[in-house]
Amino acid sequence: MVGQRYLGRQITSLVCGGCRQKVESKMAMDMYLKKHMPDAGWKVKDALSTYNWGTRKQVGIYEPSATSAPNQQMIRLLNNGKVPCPRCDLVQWTMP
Repeated sequence: MVGQRYLGRQITSLVCGGCRQKVESKMAMDMYLKKHMPDAGWKVKDALSTYNWGTRKQVGIYEPSATSAPNQQMIRLLNNGKVPCPRCDLVQWTMP
């Protein structure tokens, strides 16, 4: 496992498949909301950008990055929502 590509990934970031621009999940949610709900309030943005990491007792039981990583949810959301990259206008989001 040592030396493989996916060790050291950040579970809250994603990259564009064309230009490899790194985007955090909070910025990805803002890009989605600007395209599909331009006049959404801050309460909507706050509710959609919080992730359930589990209780304190579950931290050792479940690995959050293996069960439901935020970047996998954001990749599905951006690709299915046809949200383009701000730099190259390509809709191809992947994991870093």
